[in-house]
Amino acid sequence: EAATMDRLGLLDASTLVVERHRDGDWYATNAEVRFSEPRHGIMAWLAEPALMGGLEFVSPEAYVAASAVTKDAEDMFDDLLELIATEGDDALDEIRLFEQSIGIDLREHLAATFGGEATFALDGPILPVPSWKLIVEVIDPDTLVHTLERAVALVNTELTSLGEAPVVFETTENAGRIYYSLSREGLHTPVVFTVVDGYLVAAPSQALIVQAIERRESGISLASSAAFRALLPDNGYTNCSALVYRDLGSLIDALPAEMIGELEFADALSDDLSQGLVCIFGEEDRITASATGGSLVGLASTLGIFGAQWAEDYRIEEVSETEAVS
Repeated sequence: EAATMDRLGLLDASTLVVERHRDGDWYATNAEVRFSEPRHGIMAWLAEPALMGGLEFVSPEAYVAASAVTKDAEDMFDDLLELIATEGDDALDEIRLFEQSIGIDLREHLAATFGGEATFALDGPILPVPSWKLIVEVIDPDTLVHTLERAVALVNTELTSLGEAPVVFETTENAGRIYYSLSREGLHTPVVFTVVDGYLVAAPSQALIVQAIERRESGISLASSAAFRALLPDNGYTNCSALVYRDLGSLIDALPAEMIGELEFADALSDDLSQGLVCIFGEEDRITASATGGSLVGLASTLGIFGAQWAEDYRIEEVSETEAVS
């Protein structure tokens, strides 16, 4: 258990400091997890604050957006293997046998094709199909596409043996750009993607991807919008390591009244959660976060690392001052 905790990078966690104050029209919540040593293991996946180019594909009208800069996927894959190794050699042997059976090296043919930045957004019409976008830094798109083709072929062999519809992997060209799509009978929408200046951009349709590319070329994006920038914390940072943006008020306006009732959005709105931004910052020996427009509960659920057991094991300080943790 200690070896696992060490690979996770949690053994060095010492204190959690939280403070909340009123900041103009918003409530601002700041939190900081301190480590007695430089971050390592999975706790070191979060990179130092950097420019998030994937946000350039997201419009100012986005309902939800999440973005992060991390270690390269190849390095994170190595960390995962080390974590798996703490459970015994059998687990690693099973992975190697799986790779041999499918003819794909998960590290070289998949993880190594990606960089260390990813963005997801709900941006565009909600009905009849939600307009999602996924933007991921890609280092070796040719190897990635080849790996996907190989994986689809393997999946289809299994589906054919079961008498089920296969996955269709198609390539098309539009305005000099190559688009790839994955579809299957019975699924409502395909997954379409292309590569733009080192980013894989995926969405439910080619039209949405074209709009995202045009958005980037126009220079008018979520990150440059006044509403987004008004939510940024005043702590000296110009970039984040990770962020989560939400505009539930606009999302509700786009949904039918009967659906709003089913999803019970009213409670969220009454708790000042309709619009807000969580920014997370990875530093050498700490992870800090600032949530504007939301509550500590919303912050904790976003980070996913402040469980009740953790709180019992480590000292928690409630700070009343209004200065930022960083």
